[in-house]
Amino acid sequence: QQNLPESRDFSLVCEIETKLISAKKITTKTDLVASIAAGDVDAKIVQRTVSNLDKYPLSANELNEKVRSAANVTQNRIWDAIKELGMKDDPRYSKYSFRTRKDEAVGPTKAYGSIYNEDAVRALTEYFRGRARAAS
Repeated sequence: QQNLPESRDFSLVCEIETKLISAKKITTKTDLVASIAAGDVDAKIVQRTVSNLDKYPLSANELNEKVRSAANVTQNRIWDAIKELGMKDDPRYSKYSFRTRKDEAVGPTKAYGSIYNEDAVRALTEYFRGRARAAS
């Protein structure tokens, strides 16, 4: 990639997610530095909000099926692990599926299910594989 010619005919399409953290909390050197030339009149920034169903495409039952087939564990162990790891309250893995804005304002209760993403499947699979290695 170092030999690519510099040209204004190329476009970069990507998703950049930002999170502000204290510089004191960064313990390793970062592997990516990005900047946008503010003075470039040709630069275009497109922002698009991704829907929750696109971010979290899996129902609890779909998550259960994927983890059970990958880690060979029971449904009850999966639910226990989700609770133990605090996944329902962690936006990296899941989001409560509220029916209305009023429900969302009240906050999560047992009446609302969660939707999950593939990161939740990977985290649970690794969790169970790690426990299996520790047990043997």
